[in-house]
Amino acid sequence: MLLMLPMVGWVLTGAIFMLKPGYGDAYAPLSVKTYPIEAPLTITPDDSWREMKLVRTTLGRHLLISAEESALHLDPDSGAEYLLPSEADLMLLINDAISHNRARYGQVGRISNGVVYTSTGVEITLNWPTLSLQQKGDDTRLINQLYKVHYLQWTPSELLNRFVALLGLGLLFSLTVFGIRLLLTR
Repeated sequence: MLLMLPMVGWVLTGAIFMLKPGYGDAYAPLSVKTYPIEAPLTITPDDSWREMKLVRTTLGRHLLISAEESALHLDPDSGAEYLLPSEADLMLLINDAISHNRARYGQVGRISNGVVYTSTGVEITLNWPTLSLQQKGDDTRLINQLYKVHYLQWTPSELLNRFVALLGLGLLFSLTVFGIRLLLTR
């Protein structure tokens, strides 16, 4: 009887993971919209740079550098570090990035602690040094919760979750042993 709860959770979440309803939007990549670079530019790379990428967004041109131990976001014209955009510029950049899927993202609603909240409840986080975006909505949070149910992560404590998982696996193993024993003793 103790095994019934994890088994029901495994079966239901396993079916959801196999069918993947709503996964498309929940885990769809979101990128900053880029435009063609019209003017030529000469860049002298530093020896510590591993990779450099020049992109143009609604905010202008950006030089993205992958250095030995960090990522750099430079103004390609001056070579200076590109400062974080103002709230108005951030709204402009994000609205441009989400314009392809208004049904999911709606409009930029508010910005708090660097996280952009849209009118549909999606949270968008900008990684300024790499000029990359991450998005998560209610569907993403629900699917993440289902993963926690599936992997027996039922408590906030990692140690307790490991104990619950080991207990669940032990109960499943004992059920298998008892089933085999019943089968063989017929």
